[in-house]
Amino acid sequence: MTQRCDGYVDLRSYAAIGDGRTVALVARDGSVDWYPVPDLDSMPIFGCLLDAENGGAFQLCPTTEFQVERAYLAGTNILCSTYTCGSGQVRVTDALNTGAGGDLPWGESRCPIGRIRAHLIRHLRRQGAAPAALSGATPRGPSGCATGPAGRQ
Repeated sequence: MTQRCDGYVDLRSYAAIGDGRTVALVARDGSVDWYPVPDLDSMPIFGCLLDAENGGAFQLCPTTEFQVERAYLAGTNILCSTYTCGSGQVRVTDALNTGAGGDLPWGESRCPIGRIRAHLIRHLRRQGAAPAALSGATPRGPSGCATGPAGRQ
């Protein structure tokens, strides 16, 4: 399990996902701590990498103690993280969906207001007797103010 010190993790714990325009940094504990949108030199929506208290992050991981293994899908920058907890696993697949390579198969969803094309995709799949997963996001706007929290699952 990744240890945070005052809200920060060791830089070596990050994996990068990108789309040719920007990059998101995903910590071993399942937190997207850096994601500038729409370009690499834009203000970050998630900037916990630089400001743990006010920068914003998007965490997706089990709520219990876990071990994690991470790897990129062969020939891609799609990150697969497998969290093992007790008798089950939670697999999170992370990717950016805005590059020249086209949309990912799970990059569009239906909702009450129509279809939504996602830019940052975080796909969760439980395997076995997997525990509940924590999902929490606190995006930040250009002023550093919260734009609104996401929920838990």
